[in-house]
Amino acid sequence: MPVLTVRQAGAWGNADLLAGLRDGPAPDGELSRPAELVTTVYGETRRQPGTRRLDKPPTIAITVDLTTADSHRGRLAATGSAAAAILQWFGLPEATQIAPDGTVRTAQWADGSQERRIAAWADAYDIPHER
Repeated sequence: MPVLTVRQAGAWGNADLLAGLRDGPAPDGELSRPAELVTTVYGETRRQPGTRRLDKPPTIAITVDLTTADSHRGRLAATGSAAAAILQWFGLPEATQIAPDGTVRTAQWADGSQERRIAAWADAYDIPHER
C-alpha cells in the first residue's frame, strides 16, 4: 500500500515529501512477505526482469519546491520523482510513465492500449504529453 506524506510549513519554499510502501494488514506496517515488482505476460505473472525483492518496506524523502506544486504538471513532476526514488529500491532507474518535468508519457501506461485515454486526460488538465 503506497503511503505519501508531505510536511510543509507554509505556502512557499521547500517541503519534504515522504513516501513509501507499507503492508496494510501488518500492525507495524512491516512487510509480511518480500515485495516484488511483477508483470503479466500471456497470462503468467512473474517478477519483472532486472528487479530486486525487498524484505523491508522502502521509504524515501525528497524535497519539493512549493512554487512548482501549484500546477498539475508540477505535482506530477513531484509524484514522478517520488515514484522514481521508490522504484530505485527495486533496481529500476525511473518511473517511465512521468518525465522529470511532469510530462506524461502516454505509451508507458499499461500495455499502451490506454494511450488515447491518457492523452485525453492530460489534455483536459493542460498537462503536456508525449508518446
